Amino acid sequence: MYLGIPIGANPRRSEVWDPIVRKCERKLARWKQKHISFGGRVTLINAVLTSIPIYFLSFFRLPSKVAEKLVTIQQRFLWGGRLEQRKITWVKWKTVCLPKDKGGLGIKDIKTFNTTLLGKWRWDLFQQPDEPWTKLLESKYGGWRSLEEGKTGGHDSLWWKDIIKIHNL
Repeated sequence: MYLGIPIGANPRRSEVWDPIVRKCERKLARWKQKHISFGGRVTLINAVLTSIPIYFLSFFRLPSKVAEKLVTIQQRFLWGGRLEQRKITWVKWKTVCLPKDKGGLGIKDIKTFNTTLLGKWRWDLFQQPDEPWTKLLESKYGGWRSLEEGKTGGHDSLWWKDIIKIHNL
């Protein structure tokens, strides 16, 4: 581990994300859904469940399996169910994730949030060409030019391949 990021581990494997999922479950287990208003649950989801994995989300592309787990935790907490119990979902999750001015609750869609955070690397690569990390990526991978072309080499890191994949969405 270096600065909380596992070095050498494959971020596409769900086992790497298990500590994040468990931490989200533990945080919400302390709160009693029955005693918190609906607005309070929305606030807790935005404040806690979205902020816990933010560091990982800014470096790694979220595997679909992990995204489903995190969304399930959010849904069950929002609708008042416990982790092992299911409740009726009154509105589609896609609608819940819309901004408030568009009829949603303003809960961040974890997959879109992940894509945005990874896209920030591309933006910084364009905006900060004289930074040492940019020069390193330029020499190792070809920098923004290889992003534009969408080419990956056999020796490229998983992180770089994910940045290219996000760029091509």
